[in-house]
Amino acid sequence: MKYIETKVNLGEGRENVIKKEYHFDPEIDYCYPDNFKKVLGLSPNTDMKNIENLKIGVTCYENFWSNKELNKIEKLVEKTEQ
Repeated sequence: MKYIETKVNLGEGRENVIKKEYHFDPEIDYCYPDNFKKVLGLSPNTDMKNIENLKIGVTCYENFWSNKELNKIEKLVEKTEQ
């Protein structure tokens, strides 16, 4: 897997969020599952060197939550567990 990394500003307190969109590696021929084109509804002759056709639907974010926010979420999870 490879990813495209983009720095995004999502507003106050989230000015330096890093967005990662994952995709199969276009440099490796047939690096995707055999049924990948069918599942995505792509034609058999689709250009599979185009990253847009290789995205897998996984997007991750870094620096989204502050440590304070994470601690608050953790306390809520602990309360739910009780």
